[in-house]
Order: sequence, then C-alpha cells, then structure tokens
Amino acid sequence: MPVKNRVQFSIAQPSYVRPGVAEIKTSGGFQSYGKDNAYPDYLLNIYFGSSQHQGIIQRKVDEIIGNGLISASQNPELTKFIEKCNNRGESLNDVARKCENDKEIFGGFAIQIIYSKGSTKESPEIAELYYVDIAKLRWNIDYTKLLYCKNWNKGATNLKTIKYNVYDPNDPTGTKIYYFSGTMTRDWYPIPAYIGSIPAIETAIDIANFNQNTLRNGFFPSISITFNDGEPTEDEKGYIERSITEKWGGTNNTGRILITYADKDGTGPKIEAIPQPDLDKRFAELKQSVIEDIFIGHRITDPAIFGLAVAGKLGGGNQYTQSYAIFQNVYVRPQRRITLRVLNLILEPIMADADLEVLDIEPINNVFGDEALIAANMGKSEIRTLLKKWGYIDSVDLPPGEKTMVETDISTGETNSDGSPKTEPLVKVTRPTVKLSKEEIRDILNQLEEDAAQSAIV
Repeated sequence: MPVKNRVQFSIAQPSYVRPGVAEIKTSGGFQSYGKDNAYPDYLLNIYFGSSQHQGIIQRKVDEIIGNGLISASQNPELTKFIEKCNNRGESLNDVARKCENDKEIFGGFAIQIIYSKGSTKESPEIAELYYVDIAKLRWNIDYTKLLYCKNWNKGATNLKTIKYNVYDPNDPTGTKIYYFSGTMTRDWYPIPAYIGSIPAIETAIDIANFNQNTLRNGFFPSISITFNDGEPTEDEKGYIERSITEKWGGTNNTGRILITYADKDGTGPKIEAIPQPDLDKRFAELKQSVIEDIFIGHRITDPAIFGLAVAGKLGGGNQYTQSYAIFQNVYVRPQRRITLRVLNLILEPIMADADLEVLDIEPINNVFGDEALIAANMGKSEIRTLLKKWGYIDSVDLPPGEKTMVETDISTGETNSDGSPKTEPLVKVTRPTVKLSKEEIRDILNQLEEDAAQSAIV
C-alpha cells in the first residue's frame, strides 16, 4: 500500500531556530533588520504573546513617563509645545510615550522633525514633531539615509519606500529623522535590553499556548505508536515525518485526538501510553523558573513592585518602598535621562531654555498604613494634597467652610524705596480644618488597596 495511505505519525520534531539580529546587505538597497528582515515583527509577536513580558514593559513605560513632561523653568514657549507638537493635535507627552514604548520593545526609537519653511542654521524653527515606528525603518546600504516602508515582507522588488535624511543639527531644514539605536547595539539597529530573557519569554508563550489547547482539545496524547506492517523505506519515513511535523508539531496541537488508519488485512498499529511522572510539578517548576528569568532579563530585582506575589516572602511597606526606590534609581531614572536628553537635544537649537523634565509618580507612602497616625496628625487639606500628588483626586481645594487659616498680603497704598507696592501681612481666618474620621480614613485605605490590586500584572 502506498505510504501516503499509512497513518501519518512520527515523534520527530524539527529543530527550532530563534530569529537572529544580524544585519545583511540586500539587493534591495537596504540593510536587513535580522537575517530575514523581520526581527522587529518577531519582537512584536513575543511582546503581544506574553502577558508577563507585556505587563513589565507597560509598567516601565508608565514609570519612565511618569505624570508627564514639564518645563523645569516654566518656559511658556516650551510649555505650549508640550501641549501640542504637531498638526494631529498630539502633545509631546503622546510622542514621548510612543517613543518610550518602542525603546522598551526594540531598544530604540525614531522621531520625525519637520522644520518650518523659513528655518535656517542661524534661526532654526521646528514646525512639527512626530513619532515614527522604528520597526518600519531601515538603513540604506551606506548608512546615509533612512528608508520607511509600511510592510517590509513583500520582497525587495515590490517594496514602496520613502527616503528620509538623517537628523543633522547643522542642517535644520526640510524633514529629518532622529534615529536612536539604543545603548546595546553593535551595528546600526537596536537590540532590546531584555534579549537574554527572550528564551524564557518564548517558553512562557508556549506554556500558555499548551495549557489553552490542552483544555480545548480534550486530553494529552502521551503515546507511542508502533507499526506492525513492515518497515518503510527511508524516503517513506521522511514523508511520514514531514507530514506529521506539519500536522502535529508545536504547542497549538497539544491534546488533540490522534486518528490512525491501518491496512485492511494487516495488523493495526500498537498504541502504548508513555508515562509522564510528576508532570504537574514539572510544569509548575518550569513556569516559576520562566517568570524569574523574565524579571531578571528586565532588570527587576523585586517582582513584588510589579504586583507579583513571591512565595515564601512576606510583603511589607518598608520592603516595597525600598525595592521601588532601587528600581527608580537603577532603571527608571537612567532610561528617562536618555529620552529627555534626546528631546532636549532636538529642541535646544530653537529654544533658549529646552529643559524638559518629568513629574514623578510617587508610590503610596506607608504612612497610610496607620489610621491613628493619620487621624491625629493630618488634616483634610494635607491628605488631599498627598492624594492629588498620587493622582487620586484632581484638586486640593476643600469645600467652603473647611479651609485652614490663610495668610495673605494687602497693599497699603504706599511704595517701597525701589518703587514696588508696599504691603503688610493680613491673616484671614476661616473655619478650622475638619479632621477625617477613622471610618473615612479606612475608606481611603480600602480604595488604595483595591487600586493596587487592579494594577497587578500577573
């Protein structure tokens, strides 16, 4: 009987080769980003495929961008540009967040700078600033131009690209692309900081995929099949192995029912179960190891600050505060400085005081763990000041009749020796601040705990 009519099964599996980051000159006139020019797509796929990996990156971006960009000197020109930096109505915060997201995923980012028509080296002027998807950019062969293409997978002969000049502070005219290739690159394309944990991220994706398909497909076929109708030729074996690899390979097909077809007058295949001792424990250990590797690759020393409970470790306010401070000092602030340095570098030629800074997101201080301390020492205005600082309320202002004593100055109608108006202090007394009750404090604490639980990523 022809081999194609045999049961198509083999335990042979193809070796998986992880995509590389090599740069290769192509006949299409550009440097490929990875051997197959699809390395950015690969990084995006693992980003969308792993909840832990994606959650860590999003939390990092939130911390780095914080409560948004500001002008440290309150420069009105810069403040206006922060509020709107292009004709799409995007703020500089919108652009910075997208760039930071790319930096965390790919290791670099790109910004499009459109100069005004009258811009010159002596009097540079930026009309607009846009985020550019770095995954859609490639360097030309001699690294002098950047090529933009919406889809690099169509083949070198069918690509529709737009050629851009690279940012040059000595030529503030036309349209330029600022390309930041990161701090780990060895050639021209960026390398993500978490590259060492990519195997663990892929494993986490496979585990989730395996578990999902095991449930969907009903059971796990840990079986061995022996054919009793003779040994096929090497070509026939190759065909069987290729067919089963295409049909059954990968975690997508775990747990599926295996259907066999034997010769009409021959002996059917012998099917035996393959024991899988302590399979549940092995998967639990593997999952824990994978999660640890992902956090290590992302330079997270304490997963608890990302909402992950660690077995055998008691949570505590002081420990959380210390771990959060370490994360801020060794990762968030250095990464933030990179982004601010690039933005200030672009804006410095057109603004005398390009001094962008970021408002920090402050962690909830553990003073809120002691209700008696709050009730005895803090008034409503003080508590509301902290809650506004942490982003829980929009205004510190209290309702009428609950304001503290306000000290103001009034004009006397006279002038000082320097010609400025002469004033004298006036204390305007209103009703004293009303202290919060323990019940009100408890409600605040419960709300903060609920918000913290909802922010957990795992």
